[in-house]
Amino acid sequence: MSRIGNGDDKAPMKRFFAPLKKEFIYQEHYKTMTQASSSIFE
Repeated sequence: MSRIGNGDDKAPMKRFFAPLKKEFIYQEHYKTMTQASSSIFE
């Protein structure tokens, strides 16, 4: 476990990736990994 403010605190990254997952990943059904990555990184 890390304390708040330490380098191991993952809260900023979780805050960044949560809307990305909700908007792009969970609403779409991709057949391949290439299709998913091209949709996200357009």
